[in-house]
Amino acid sequence: MATMHVARIASRSPVRGLRRRRLPFADVLAQAVAAVVPAGVMSTIPALVLRATGVNLLLAFSLALGVVLLVAACVRPMTQRMSSVSGLYAYIAKGLGPVPAVLGGWSAVFGYALIGMTGVFAVGVYTGRALRTVGWAAPDHVVAALTMLGAAAVMAALMIRGVRVAARVVLVVESVAIGFLLALMWWYLATEGVPAVSPAPASAADPRQLAVAVILSIGAFVGFESASTLGGEARRPLATVPRAIRWTPIATGALYLVAVAFQEYVLRPRRGPEDQGALVELLATSPSVAFAIDVCIATSFFACALASLTALARVLFCMGREGVLPSRLGATHAKRRTPHVAILLAMPPVAAVPAALALAGVPDGQALTDLILLSGFGYLGAYLLACAAMPLLLHRIGEARRRSWALAAVAVTTLAVVVVGATALQLAWAPHLPALYGAVMLGAVAHVLWLRRRRPWALARVGVYDETVPGDLLDPRPAGA
Repeated sequence: MATMHVARIASRSPVRGLRRRRLPFADVLAQAVAAVVPAGVMSTIPALVLRATGVNLLLAFSLALGVVLLVAACVRPMTQRMSSVSGLYAYIAKGLGPVPAVLGGWSAVFGYALIGMTGVFAVGVYTGRALRTVGWAAPDHVVAALTMLGAAAVMAALMIRGVRVAARVVLVVESVAIGFLLALMWWYLATEGVPAVSPAPASAADPRQLAVAVILSIGAFVGFESASTLGGEARRPLATVPRAIRWTPIATGALYLVAVAFQEYVLRPRRGPEDQGALVELLATSPSVAFAIDVCIATSFFACALASLTALARVLFCMGREGVLPSRLGATHAKRRTPHVAILLAMPPVAAVPAALALAGVPDGQALTDLILLSGFGYLGAYLLACAAMPLLLHRIGEARRRSWALAAVAVTTLAVVVVGATALQLAWAPHLPALYGAVMLGAVAHVLWLRRRRPWALARVGVYDETVPGDLLDPRPAGA
């Protein structure tokens, strides 16, 4: 007589306390788009790539888009099978096991925190520029630092208030900013036309410089996977999250290619091939236009920081629920149903580091470049492990195909080449950047060893996700269990 195996339904979700199954697709998409910060990227990162490497913008961004699409193709199958709240951290745990997951989790935490700092820093910088445009005479560094601290406080309040409120704020802000920049480029083309003089042909780039340019350009896309941290709060997460992860890099990649082609082939020929100004500087034809652009960029980076920190808080929340970090981090607000303790813990360093950089007088371009490069190391480390985990996760549930193994192999190899090339050049240019990331990962290794010795039960729990509970079978939109 055949034995029937019945799947066990959990009595309570491991991530109970969050407001489950309430976010529509638009809010999930807003999380992914805002974390990528397209308006801010279009205005600033191409100039950072030029100043740091001199590599052709269209080449660097095209290669970065290819890398990101590989990562998205690896992450998406996992989001179709698991409602994660900690994003890549849980997927790595189910594919590679708890030890790589903790290492990947800390790498992701590092990346989310650094992008949050980048956003907070940019809010202060571009708000200060806007104020100077209208005649504000206060000391630049003081105004910037105070703006950063104030912006961080507002972000914390919005995140505690609820992810749906935060998502709607960032969607409106980002849509307005993108629309304004596209309209401005169209107006410039309509009034000035395309120059007859072609840009000087780009010289052959050093492979290591190209790797750094690609990492900086990948910084324009990182965060698209953060939609997966809303798996527990999204309606129909196995459908909405994969859709957001599929379309976010495609849509933002199209915007970036338009922006960099505009800068490379419309603006630079008029101003000379050596010009490395940001789009905001090149399009600012009057004080009022400059003011409007600066405000758009500041609000766009505000949305970016808000989305990145939303994802960061949920990774810390899950680590608290598992016992990998203090259990207090796994608490949720009784009324708002948000991980308020994790939010409040994450905000002080995210606010303090940018403010300290501003008060120390670190040049804006250098600070932004360093923060983005550092975040790139964190994201790429997590992406590499997640891509390696994908076929193993599918294999464990009997769904792996040859295509899955081949895709993972190509993605992991590509990411490894980019990381090794960029690290080799950074060790010569700015060794403190890879050294800092290396120190964080050594700390993560020490944390794993401590967990093995003192909290083996916590390692065994790594990878909690939003499991189906009885209420989900009766009510498609539970209030949260």
